[in-house]
Amino acid sequence: KKKLEKLYPVVLESKLDGLTVVAYPKDGTSMFVTRGNGVEGEILPRFPSEYCGVNRSSYPIRGEAFLPKNYFESINEGRKDKFANERNAASGILRRLDDNEYINYIKFIAYDVVGLDVSEDKKIKYIHEHTCFNTIEGENVESNAEDKIESFYKRNKMKNYPIDGVVIKSNTDCSLEKFGSTRHHPLNAFAWKAEDEQHITTLRKINWTVGRETITPVAEFDPVEIDGTVVKEAS
Repeated sequence: KKKLEKLYPVVLESKLDGLTVVAYPKDGTSMFVTRGNGVEGEILPRFPSEYCGVNRSSYPIRGEAFLPKNYFESINEGRKDKFANERNAASGILRRLDDNEYINYIKFIAYDVVGLDVSEDKKIKYIHEHTCFNTIEGENVESNAEDKIESFYKRNKMKNYPIDGVVIKSNTDCSLEKFGSTRHHPLNAFAWKAEDEQHITTLRKINWTVGRETITPVAEFDPVEIDGTVVKEAS
C-alpha cells in the first residue's frame, strides 16, 4: 500500500512467465536479443515470422516471448523428453539453431519502450504506431489498487498465456526520472507474485556455516529445477 501511494496513478499488467526478449530496430525490422546476464544478451537465431515485420521504432522494445498453454500441452504429448514448463519450452525452442516446427507456436507480447520515459499508455500507443508487435493489456487505476490486484490476476490467469503475478507501474510521464532505479530494477514499478513455486526433493545433509555473529544451517538436497535453475542447496 505504501508503494502504491507513491506511484499513483498506476496501471496493472499481467506478469508474463516466459523469456524476456528485447527487439532492437535494425534496417526497418528487428534483431531479437535475450536479457542474458542483464548486461550482455544473446542474439536469437530465429524468431516467429509474424513479429519479423516492420519496426520503425527509434528505441529497443522489450517484451516477453512465451508458449501458449494449449501449444505447450500438445508439444509435450509428442515428446519423450518433456519440457518442465512453458518458460523452459519457449527458451528451448527459440535457442535452437536449426529450423524447427515449433518456432511459430511462440508468441511475443511487448510491454516496454527502453529509454522512453513516458506514461505506460503512451508507451503502448508508441509500440502500436511503430511496430508490428502485440502489446500487453493493462488496467488503469487511480486509487485503491490493492483491492483490485488479486481479481485482476485471477481474470488473466484464465487466459491462454502463462502468468505468475501482476506488475504495477506508475502511469505518469518521467516516472523513471522521478523514482530512479537500483542496479537491477526500476523503482517506478514493482511486481506482486501470487504464489511461490514449490518442488519436492530429498534432504541429504545439513552443513553449519559459522559467521562472526551467527551460525547458519545450509541444506544439501537432491538437485531440483526451480524457476529455470538447478538448485542443490539452500540456507
